[in-house]
Amino acid sequence: MFSLAGRWEQRIREFQAAVGRRARASGLRRTFGFCGFYAGRVNEAREEFERVLELSVGDRWGTPNLVQALAALGETAKAQQLVREIEERALHEPIGRVGMAIMHHWLGDDDAAFRWLERSIEARDYWLVMLRFDPSMMRLRGNPRFEALMQRVRAGTVG
Repeated sequence: MFSLAGRWEQRIREFQAAVGRRARASGLRRTFGFCGFYAGRVNEAREEFERVLELSVGDRWGTPNLVQALAALGETAKAQQLVREIEERALHEPIGRVGMAIMHHWLGDDDAAFRWLERSIEARDYWLVMLRFDPSMMRLRGNPRFEALMQRVRAGTVG
């Protein structure tokens, strides 16, 4: 959670040693990649997110984070393919709805992102309370639909 506070380069330095000691810890690597992404180290972040998916197949946040990196790098075809694969899996297994919203948002489809955010409200997804701090949705801040959704989350009128 503390990585949401910013100071990305400082966080990278703090995580480098930990990642070196625990190279197979997928959650640690995901957070390390997240910090790199927001520090502007998008290629490095992409590599970390790919490692996360190698270490932990089906990681709830690995694919959404990888899609963000791919979208930021302009590799939209690959990012869209990953989204399609997850949406197909969603027919048979539970998926992270907020993660789906983040992926659609990064691919420029905010209407789909809002549909997934509504689903996450219905499911009472725990990450909803963090969205107003999560830089993944930063570009939606100030959007009336997003602000209304965040008001519902803060007021506890979800579901």
